[in-house]
Amino acid sequence: MLNVYRMYSELVSASITDGGPYASKTSFVKLLRSVKRETLKLIETFLDKAEDQLHIGKQFVSPMMEYVLADYARNVPDARESEVLSLFATIINKYKATMLDDVPNIFEAVFQCTLEVIEFRDLVLCYSHYIC
Repeated sequence: MLNVYRMYSELVSASITDGGPYASKTSFVKLLRSVKRETLKLIETFLDKAEDQLHIGKQFVSPMMEYVLADYARNVPDARESEVLSLFATIINKYKATMLDDVPNIFEAVFQCTLEVIEFRDLVLCYSHYIC
């Protein structure tokens, strides 16, 4: 799943970078972003329902966290997905003990970027970031 997320994220970023600010409104980019969002939701559901928290926390969450946080920070504001915030809220809530040391890194990676998204978009278009 992480590879699917990675591939679509790179396609979205490249399309928006090459096509400018209006590229995010094209049907192609909207479709790519839809797959990216659904992948994040699928990962979130898997992590929320997983039973073996210790094993999954070590084997899956750490590598996934590094890439998704770096991707969120690196992307242009129009390519950032609010589902990333939801995913990390689920991770912190579900894997409290194993994620305690990572909370400052998560906040560092998403806080400034999310403010940029809020500043970049009109408040109405950015509503999904506020409900997370």
